[in-house]
Amino acid sequence: MGTVINKKVTEKTVVEILKELLGASFSSISSFSFQFFKIYPNEAEIKDSLSYLIKLGLKKKTIASNAVLLNFNQKILQDRFDGLRRLGVAHKKILIQSEFLTMNPDTVLTHYNNLRRLGVSHNKIMVHVTLLGMNPDTVLTHYNNLRSLGVSHDKIMVHASLLIRNPQTILTHYNYLRKLGISHKKIVISANLLGMKQSTVQAHYNNLRKMGISHKKLMVYTTLLARDPKIIQNNYYNLKRLEISNKKIMTNAQLLTMAQETIQNHYENLKELGASHLSIDRYSTLLGMSSTAISNKFKYITNILGLRKTILLSHLYLLSENPDSFARKMRILKIEISNFKKSSKFDLSSYRKFYITSPATLMAKKQYCIENNIDYRNNLTYLIYSWKKLIQKMNKTIDTDKANELGRKMAKPYKTRYDEWMSEYREWGKEFALRRGRRLIIKV
Repeated sequence: MGTVINKKVTEKTVVEILKELLGASFSSISSFSFQFFKIYPNEAEIKDSLSYLIKLGLKKKTIASNAVLLNFNQKILQDRFDGLRRLGVAHKKILIQSEFLTMNPDTVLTHYNNLRRLGVSHNKIMVHVTLLGMNPDTVLTHYNNLRSLGVSHDKIMVHASLLIRNPQTILTHYNYLRKLGISHKKIVISANLLGMKQSTVQAHYNNLRKMGISHKKLMVYTTLLARDPKIIQNNYYNLKRLEISNKKIMTNAQLLTMAQETIQNHYENLKELGASHLSIDRYSTLLGMSSTAISNKFKYITNILGLRKTILLSHLYLLSENPDSFARKMRILKIEISNFKKSSKFDLSSYRKFYITSPATLMAKKQYCIENNIDYRNNLTYLIYSWKKLIQKMNKTIDTDKANELGRKMAKPYKTRYDEWMSEYREWGKEFALRRGRRLIIKV
């Protein structure tokens, strides 16, 4: 009769097997992981699974930290890996978040479909694959919390990683940003800040302040706080290389968020239009504007409205304004103030001093002159006087504050009317341009 051998004596325990296979990495296994193994598992299957995972690119230490993977046979692991790849998850992402190989493919697909229904794009899901491991109810709770803070749906979809953060963390970050001085409106616009560590935001803030950017500017251009200091520094040196002065960089700090190649293209476009280096430095805000938009404005003002190129190049700031607003202002100056006929020739180049003054201010000062019998028609420069200087023609003792207050009151109804016109124009102006192939005003 043969001898019966005790299984516990001849077979290795899971601890013994994993110690042999993982070596020094065994210490990375949590005690919780052992709950998923039989005391005496199939050693050959564990070896096959380990071999497969290593071939995928996983390190032994990573496998040990997620040791439950070894409880699945090679076929199951292969099917799950293939399923993730078919879904679009990058091989590298799977290696980083190997816990997805422990999930049922149907569960992963359910989570994916839930995110798509919520509005998260496929690309965003693939970038932030952690979302695939989250329960749909949790994701919805996080989404609703962000919406209750005032973050728009579109912003959440752009910064989908915010859905990974729990509400308490988001609230803590929000309160910190408010304490830093950032307005609620700016926080919800730059919503990605809510997903950043407080220490990181503070380090970025300190770096930007050391560079010379004022606190006030940082509260306006909050996107700077989300940028890597090294990138900011490189962008700064690029602007200096273009000989943009430090003062102008600090004034137009938003330029530091833009790619060097983009800035270079914008700079070269302005040079091609005829702008001098000194003009570009002086009006460096133009470097932050689309080259196409700048070129179109240049052509419209010179070719359509008839302003001489040399004059425009010496008043380059006009390219940073709404060209329709400029055209409207010049038409008001021609017809409503100077009493020219619509068909009369009107040389814009002769009215350079009026380029900056707003249409509402021009009309309000015209009204003041009429009411006080001031001959502005033969002295149009009266309309570009300061309110104090103009009113002192009638009241020598008025001070600056009272004069400006009176000016604001007189300009308000004109400004309201003009703003309404511009608001309406923005709604249908683009459609008009696309349909007719031109802007609304083609002649001053």
